[in-house]
Amino acid sequence: MEESDSDLIHTALRETEEEVGLDPAKVQILGLLSEIYIPPSNFLVLPVVGFVESLPKLIPDPREVADILNPPLSTFFNPALRKEKSIYIPHYDTTIQAPYFDVFGKTLWGATAMMISEFVELSGDLEKWK
Repeated sequence: MEESDSDLIHTALRETEEEVGLDPAKVQILGLLSEIYIPPSNFLVLPVVGFVESLPKLIPDPREVADILNPPLSTFFNPALRKEKSIYIPHYDTTIQAPYFDVFGKTLWGATAMMISEFVELSGDLEKWK
């Protein structure tokens, strides 16, 4: 959060615009998920769930975003894509067994996977999201 942010939702919208170019005025806030502490960065993150009518072309800031994945929401409701594997964590020079989502052959794990898992659990039946 920066001093100019009125609250953490404003922070999330500002960060999203900075990182991928999404106009905050086009986002309808649906709610919040549980805060997550990220030890390597020492950040406490408050996930904000939003909705846009149509997704514009997102442009990742290469200093902050390695890649943008845009899977359909149904991807995360498919139990076959929830897996576990050994993942090396350079910050701690250790390897852990970690749950992850296999999305387009990419490993989506850690805080991102935790946020998505909570969203899936809270949202219930996929049918209501179609």
